[in-house]
Amino acid sequence: MVKSYLVDTGATDTFVRDDVRKYLKNAKPSSAIIHIADDSTIPASMEGELELYSINTPNYKGLGLGCPFKVTATVVPTIAQELLSLSELFAVQGYKISLDPLGTCEMTRKIPGTTQISRVPIRFDYRKKGFFIDAITCNDPAHHELIAARVNDIAAEGSRQRAKAFACSCFPEDKLSEVAGMLTQAPDVNYVQFCGAATKDPLILRRVLHGNNKGLSKTEAHELCGHKGHHPDC
Repeated sequence: MVKSYLVDTGATDTFVRDDVRKYLKNAKPSSAIIHIADDSTIPASMEGELELYSINTPNYKGLGLGCPFKVTATVVPTIAQELLSLSELFAVQGYKISLDPLGTCEMTRKIPGTTQISRVPIRFDYRKKGFFIDAITCNDPAHHELIAARVNDIAAEGSRQRAKAFACSCFPEDKLSEVAGMLTQAPDVNYVQFCGAATKDPLILRRVLHGNNKGLSKTEAHELCGHKGHHPDC
């Protein structure tokens, strides 16, 4: 599960929705009543220890994919926005908090018993005008980095750098035959596959085989390439 928690400097506790309940450790019923800005109240149902992995979505240098941390969380099933309180993290766990929209936003502390520094990334959202922690919650911490890598890949797909790289990798349609010919003549290319503009089904690929694979039939080539594309007899 991946969620964005609003960092609320005024919140007394960390408040999460009911779908986080199953991830709480040492959970117990809560009778807390949450008072919100319009003077109304919301009842809590459960509280416990929540392990989170903050993803480095701001892409801060030297921080890697992200960083794990723990916080006591209270389940408030009907809360509109999940909030992450800094009170426990600052006063009890000893984190130093840096919230600078123009710089690096993070929580840092020395890992007990080591000389290493734990850095929890915080993202400033310029559209929502708030600080957020994009965090992973799951039952297997071994999956944290794998999920974080996937989330960062998705975010990078829409980046300016990725768009520029994609544009540079493209060429005009009328150059397709010329590019295919260049690849065909390259000594280290075993086969070339491309889809012409007139092809109705983009999965129907034409193959030109070379090198050790020159004598393969279409069916053999289809099997060699892991059944990629379409073959009428497959």
